[in-house]
Amino acid sequence: MDEINNREPVEITSVLGPYAFKIRHDTTTYGKYSRQGTVESIKVPSSISFNDLSTSYKNPVASAGGYI
Repeated sequence: MDEINNREPVEITSVLGPYAFKIRHDTTTYGKYSRQGTVESIKVPSSISFNDLSTSYKNPVASAGGYI
Protein backbone atom coordinates (compact mmCIF):
# COMPACT_ATOMS: atom_id res chain seq x y z
CA MET A 1 0.00 0.00 0.00
CA ASP A 2 2.85 2.34 -0.88
CA GLU A 3 0.54 4.33 -3.16
CA ILE A 4 -0.76 6.38 -0.22
CA ASN A 5 2.72 7.74 0.54
CA ASN A 6 3.72 11.21 -0.71
CA ARG A 7 0.13 12.29 -1.38
CA GLU A 8 -1.89 15.28 -0.34
CA PRO A 9 -3.42 15.01 3.17
CA VAL A 10 -6.29 12.52 3.48
CA GLU A 11 -9.13 13.08 5.96
CA ILE A 12 -9.61 10.57 8.78
CA THR A 13 -13.35 9.85 8.93
CA SER A 14 -13.50 7.79 12.13
CA VAL A 15 -11.21 6.42 14.81
CA LEU A 16 -11.76 2.71 15.39
CA GLY A 17 -9.33 2.26 18.26
CA PRO A 18 -5.98 3.47 19.59
CA TYR A 19 -4.14 2.11 16.51
CA ALA A 20 -6.86 1.97 13.84
CA PHE A 21 -8.82 4.50 11.80
CA LYS A 22 -10.74 4.92 8.55
CA ILE A 23 -9.78 7.42 5.85
CA ARG A 24 -11.81 9.18 3.18
CA HIS A 25 -9.95 7.73 0.22
CA ASP A 26 -10.59 4.81 -2.14
CA THR A 27 -7.80 2.26 -1.62
CA THR A 28 -9.36 -0.67 -3.51
CA THR A 29 -6.82 -0.42 -6.35
CA TYR A 30 -3.82 -0.19 -4.01
CA GLY A 31 -1.43 -3.04 -3.29
CA LYS A 32 -1.71 -5.32 -0.26
CA TYR A 33 -1.04 -3.88 3.21
CA SER A 34 2.18 -5.52 4.41
CA ARG A 35 3.36 -3.90 7.66
CA GLN A 36 3.13 -1.01 10.09
CA GLY A 37 3.25 2.61 9.04
CA THR A 38 3.50 6.12 10.39
CA VAL A 39 0.77 8.76 10.33
CA GLU A 40 1.29 12.50 10.72
CA SER A 41 -1.31 14.87 12.07
CA ILE A 42 -1.57 17.91 9.82
CA LYS A 43 -3.59 20.92 10.91
CA VAL A 44 -5.35 22.35 7.86
CA PRO A 45 -6.12 26.05 8.29
CA SER A 46 -9.69 27.22 7.96
CA SER A 47 -11.12 30.71 8.01
CA ILE A 48 -13.98 31.92 10.17
CA SER A 49 -15.68 35.28 10.20
CA PHE A 50 -17.15 37.42 12.95
CA ASN A 51 -19.42 40.43 13.05
CA ASP A 52 -17.88 43.70 14.11
CA LEU A 53 -18.16 44.69 17.78
CA SER A 54 -20.93 47.28 17.32
CA THR A 55 -23.20 44.75 15.54
CA SER A 56 -22.49 42.07 18.13
CA TYR A 57 -23.22 44.51 20.96
CA LYS A 58 -26.60 45.43 19.46
CA ASN A 59 -27.62 41.85 18.64
CA PRO A 60 -25.46 39.25 20.48
CA VAL A 61 -27.70 36.27 19.59
CA ALA A 62 -27.33 36.84 15.84
CA SER A 63 -23.57 37.15 16.28
CA ALA A 64 -23.29 33.80 18.05
CA GLY A 65 -24.59 31.93 15.01
CA GLY A 66 -27.10 30.05 17.13
CA TYR A 67 -24.53 28.42 19.43
CA ILE A 68 -25.76 29.90 22.71
